[in-house]
Amino acid sequence: MRLEALWQQAHDARWLIVSGGDQAELCDVFASRGIAEWLNVGILGSPITKN
Repeated sequence: MRLEALWQQAHDARWLIVSGGDQAELCDVFASRGIAEWLNVGILGSPITKN
């Protein structure tokens, strides 16, 4: 199943990315692919402190 189809079926779910990658780079990549707006919880990468 494609990610977009999954998102359409579960768009009310909490969507996020958690990665050790650079925060700014992750945001740029997901925004350029048109996916960032699906991530309603956020994109969490380094160096942002995580709880």
